[in-house]
Amino acid sequence: MRIRSVLLRGVASAALIIATDTGATAQTTAGQELAVQPPATKDDGAEAEIKQPVANSDVVVVGVRKSIEDAVDRKRNSRNVVDSVVAEDAGKLPDNNVPEAVARVPGVNITRSQGQGGSVTIRGLEGVQTTVNGNDVAVGDGRALSLSDIPAELIKSIDVYKSRDPSQAEGGVGGTVNVELRRPLDLKRGITAAGSLRGLYDDRTDKISPYGSLLIGGNFESGIGDIGFLVNASYTKTFWNESSIINESPSTFFGAAQAALPAAIRDTAIAPYRIQYGVDTGKRTQRALSAALQWKPTSELSLVLEGQYFGARFQSRYDGLDLQTREGDPIPSNVQVLPSGAIRSYTLTRVPRPANPDVPGSLPETLGPQSGLPGGVLANQNRGTDDTYIGNFEAHWAPEGVRLDFTAQYQRNRRDEFAVDSYLRFLNAKQATVDFASPSIPGGGPRFDFVGVDETDPSQLVVDRFTDRYNKFRSDLYISSLDAEIDVDKDGFFRTLKIGSRFQKRDDASGYGYRDAIWSDGNRPALSALQGVDSRIATPAIRGVDNLSWATINSDLLYDRWNQVRPQVIALNPNKGGPGASASLADFYTPDRPFSDRGQIGVFKENTFAFYAMGNFAFNVGFPVDGFAGARYVNTWGLSGGTRYNLLPLLDDAGNQIPGSCCREVLEEESTPGNFIDIMPSAGLTWHFTQKLQLRTTYNLNIQRPNFYALRSFIVVNQSNPNDNIFAGNPDLKPFRDNNYNAVLEWYPRAGTAVSLGAFYKKQSGFIYYTAALEPVAQLGGQVRRVFKERNAGPGEVFGLEGAVTTPFFFLPGLLKNFGVSLNGTFIPTATLEVPNEERTEFTSTPASFTPRYTTNAILFYDSKKISARVAYNWRSEVRTNVDVVNPGWVQEGLPTQRLDAAFNYTPFPFVTLSIEGTNLLRNNDRFRYALYPDLPVGLRQMARTVQVSIRVRY
Repeated sequence: MRIRSVLLRGVASAALIIATDTGATAQTTAGQELAVQPPATKDDGAEAEIKQPVANSDVVVVGVRKSIEDAVDRKRNSRNVVDSVVAEDAGKLPDNNVPEAVARVPGVNITRSQGQGGSVTIRGLEGVQTTVNGNDVAVGDGRALSLSDIPAELIKSIDVYKSRDPSQAEGGVGGTVNVELRRPLDLKRGITAAGSLRGLYDDRTDKISPYGSLLIGGNFESGIGDIGFLVNASYTKTFWNESSIINESPSTFFGAAQAALPAAIRDTAIAPYRIQYGVDTGKRTQRALSAALQWKPTSELSLVLEGQYFGARFQSRYDGLDLQTREGDPIPSNVQVLPSGAIRSYTLTRVPRPANPDVPGSLPETLGPQSGLPGGVLANQNRGTDDTYIGNFEAHWAPEGVRLDFTAQYQRNRRDEFAVDSYLRFLNAKQATVDFASPSIPGGGPRFDFVGVDETDPSQLVVDRFTDRYNKFRSDLYISSLDAEIDVDKDGFFRTLKIGSRFQKRDDASGYGYRDAIWSDGNRPALSALQGVDSRIATPAIRGVDNLSWATINSDLLYDRWNQVRPQVIALNPNKGGPGASASLADFYTPDRPFSDRGQIGVFKENTFAFYAMGNFAFNVGFPVDGFAGARYVNTWGLSGGTRYNLLPLLDDAGNQIPGSCCREVLEEESTPGNFIDIMPSAGLTWHFTQKLQLRTTYNLNIQRPNFYALRSFIVVNQSNPNDNIFAGNPDLKPFRDNNYNAVLEWYPRAGTAVSLGAFYKKQSGFIYYTAALEPVAQLGGQVRRVFKERNAGPGEVFGLEGAVTTPFFFLPGLLKNFGVSLNGTFIPTATLEVPNEERTEFTSTPASFTPRYTTNAILFYDSKKISARVAYNWRSEVRTNVDVVNPGWVQEGLPTQRLDAAFNYTPFPFVTLSIEGTNLLRNNDRFRYALYPDLPVGLRQMARTVQVSIRVRY
């Protein structure tokens, strides 16, 4: 039996490591020794045993080449289709966070925002389960911990599972990303200490983001067995500055704007709703701590007690300059049209409204200084905290022929956010030029300019709107599991039996509230009328838009002094909006926080019991074949709580509806029970044609439960207006299911070299998306209304091919032997989804989101005793970013994107490594376009290039 463990040293570990099970102890090229005696934990299904380490018996693996050989062996012996990235040494992943590290895995794509890698998709599916040491982590109303919240310095390895066996907890349809943290008996005998300091320079913030980590651990023999301790702490502060230009929501015109268009295009021409320049800046401070005690009293028994804390403090500011380009009164002229039929450019002019002939005595409008174009400046300040605590106990007992694993865990997550938004208008903004595909933006993009307005003059700003809002999430999660593996016949067909059970209890609560202060045309107060708040200049520095700056409110100061500004808001007598707006002006704005939006409050209780059984077998058909088969039974039950809103017409004393009145609220608290049973079969065969050539085939059924927010029992019914849309939650949502088939042909011509070619097919049902449909509403006696909520779509399928080559250049002479490459690519010719129309009578096949047709990674690495280096290149083709059958013209595509990173490490002494790394060296930006109008750009988002210098010390 094998114990899962590898420590990879050297920059070549950035090359994609495909993880399976092997055992080794590593010595780095710099001479650092790390004993790899892992805790016996659940992993991807490989057999494991507990062995008593022998003092001073470390098996030495020298250099990156041997590490690659171990990684190839892990792939070769794997039961599942799984890729891994393994930390080079303590506190050193090959990239700065988890998403950026796994972005080099075949079939994985990520988004990047706020200075770091963000969400992850696997083979085109968003549903990615996140686990830490094999257990789910609950955060807010979602079902996965954000991978970017886990500091790289705490991580031992990251496993990306593309198939799973019954012993693994059910989760995302895309796959599972498991983060394994270090444990004490992984370390060498005695005391181990390691630390790192690094500074990351961002060319857009012009600031240095500091990072630091410290690991102290011990692994000792004693009279009561092996005892180890470990404390691993990390601190990071990340600054970001990202600029954007976007077109929003193209559609046809209406009203006076439509009448002003040339007759030939009046009914068909489309244009975006608005253009917005934006600059997003902020900082995020993360503190993390992992502490563990491990005791191995005998060779058969191991106990682990550990805890983790992941904490974040974040502050972001968004400044925008925007213009509504299609709505309301602005009149277009000088219209030019793109080949697709979308409008390319025009001049917008605000003209007086004529007298309304349907209103006796109405007069033509007289434009005042505030009666300008619907555009201005917006500023948002958002701050919050996010804290996750995990306590975990494990016991592993392995007498002869049996292995038992027990886990008990408690998790606690608390997240709070508060934001203050403002929207200001310019005086005398009567005209603007608009170009939705301007050549002045590199690659083409939207641009507008006010005519006759100095956007940098704060005296021209008047307040249109203030909004403050809060979010809060509370989550408590309890997990316990018991697994047993029994040897049956080591030489027969049926080798081992593995069975287990798992119970999970989760209690969640979420809440949201907001309030608006809105001033009407002619009554907007000057920004200077507010005491204690001043203005600032925002400059996004978008290439191709020279000297773009505008005056806006100082949102940092507004946030800090919001308690002093609220009484002034009352004195300035705005209109009110938001929950509780029926209260008096003073009562509405006196509380520190807005009233809760009952429709956004959810209370959720979910229990899950799972049981699985699987057998491992082997036989011979002229060549050896081994495999597994089994199933996982999952019962999920609980309650989804929320509020039903009935907005009833106001009645006069006689009980008759007051014409045009709205509304009196009738609220009904409701909890909806749910109970689901799922059976998830899995099977796999590995065909060993020769010692160097094998075929791995797997099948498994994945499920992904809806997030809690989508499940809340919530509906708003306006009974006073029969034409109003209905907005609701959907406690009847079914899980998203995925039948997952894999076949991978693998060739191992020599040690350390692997060539693989794989095919995968995913048949899905129940894709969850937000949309509208016509359906009867019980609160209206079965009347059919347009209801917006999360829904299950029809079937879908994804078919693709993956290829990978990893090899050192053993065949080259001299120093050239120290080089090596890792190449991989994914080709997905089929990725479709069946989506119903609003009547849900017909289904339309549409391209699936987040599924690029091509993805490639190329890594060239070099490693010697003192010097290691890598250059990594990533490219992907265009990709759909959303599904929208209600407004198909709003569907966007991300244009092809590329990224080039490089790193150089120097180890002058066995205990010190100096590094310099650069990311986004090609200064790539995210660009988007509208799928139905490919010559109409959505816009772009500019991201930073970074240079990082670090020092790592270990003992």
